[in-house]
Amino acid sequence: VRNRRTLQPENSREPLISGSNCKSRDLCKECRHQFIDNGCFPRMRTDAKAISAALEAYFDGLSLTKIANLLRRVFRITVDRSTVWSWIQKYVPLVKRLVNKLSVNAAHSWHVDETVVKVAGKLHWFWDGIDYDTRFIVNGLLTRTRTILGAKRFFTEAKQQVGGKAPKWIVTDGCGVYRRGVSKIFWRKIQLGECKLVQKQGLRARVGELSNNIIERFHNTLKDRIKILRGYGCFQGARNSLDGFVIQYNFLRRHMSLIGRTPAEASGLRLPIENGWGDLIQWSIST
Repeated sequence: VRNRRTLQPENSREPLISGSNCKSRDLCKECRHQFIDNGCFPRMRTDAKAISAALEAYFDGLSLTKIANLLRRVFRITVDRSTVWSWIQKYVPLVKRLVNKLSVNAAHSWHVDETVVKVAGKLHWFWDGIDYDTRFIVNGLLTRTRTILGAKRFFTEAKQQVGGKAPKWIVTDGCGVYRRGVSKIFWRKIQLGECKLVQKQGLRARVGELSNNIIERFHNTLKDRIKILRGYGCFQGARNSLDGFVIQYNFLRRHMSLIGRTPAEASGLRLPIENGWGDLIQWSIST
């Protein structure tokens, strides 16, 4: 993949268009192909900043129709709402693969829960867990059922996100699949007393130091976004949309409780993000 940051203008070539608005050819040092640096992602005609703004606006709560109107007013770009949705489906999986490779320091106490999401008229389960100290969402997983296999997969992916570490505490509700899932993935740490599972049922889950209020607040934020959608049309679209929401929450959304930092910054990641989704997409394309 050609990386614009390693490209230099080929001075021996004449501009393609004469005049003050001419654009010069660039030459890739690696593949020796010529191209025009027009501020767009590879094989795209729309400006990268416009796509970045569209994705951020969507995960902030704006509807697809309002985003299309915003692009027309601000960027003078006319696109259909379906085009904005296609950007989400195209770029969120790329960024998801990138952030999965990052190891974060977010293994103090995990507060884990699941919430119902409607997909194609049927109820699905979205599992998520947040680290108390950093507010980092260690994993978000959409499944069709709530089973032990889903719990094992959730904790396996969460463990990979934090570099194979085990949290000191895992706080959940009284659902039985959590105990089986935690014991399968963190069995050795539990035997050594380095990882403890705390399950609280009913009102007990909302009181005390190890309460699940923090993950419930995240669910409220998530529900505020997806309730206006009235459900998703397909499983893949729902998964990409929810993954994008988690990515924006972790890497782009600043928290007052973290003194204006993002959860990624609080967990030890120092990423020079200036253009939001635009930088994340460019890095995912370049790696």
